[in-house]
Amino acid sequence: MKCSSCHNPHSQGMKLEGDAQCISCHADKSAAEHKMNIHQLVGAACTDCHMPWSKRSRDRSRRYDVRSHHFEVISPTESLGQYDYLYPFTQDGADPEHKMTKSWAAVQKIGICYDSWKYPPNTKECTDFDVMPNACSSCHDKEFPVPGKFDDIERNKLIEGESRFQRFIDATSK
Repeated sequence: MKCSSCHNPHSQGMKLEGDAQCISCHADKSAAEHKMNIHQLVGAACTDCHMPWSKRSRDRSRRYDVRSHHFEVISPTESLGQYDYLYPFTQDGADPEHKMTKSWAAVQKIGICYDSWKYPPNTKECTDFDVMPNACSSCHDKEFPVPGKFDDIERNKLIEGESRFQRFIDATSK
């Protein structure tokens, strides 16, 4: 697969609109079999789950402004794994010489990462601590941690998201 599989290189637009673009190659993924009723009712598109909003843009001037082109569904479990990896670096007693602890210190020193979506001076460090968006987080944002906040309340959001995701998998794989 290459960019021109979906994008028109002359217009910078899509070759087809919405799910028609995906169905043109994945005709076996009918909406009725692949989505739960609620997803159909709210008009969920393939890209809502398979291309969640990404944390880095092409020009890095804004965050969460382009979709991931990973295409594989990223589960809340994967986001939780990343959250659990990052958490220790945000705590007192973290190894002060570790690169990630230094990144977190830079985030805390400037402190404007999450006040504005525009380019802060410490964007590199800020994005080090952005938890990877998952297939559910585009719509179920209440089950996704607040950027830059690491505590039990935020972690539990991902655990709730895992539970919802598993119910979805169970319901759609029958």
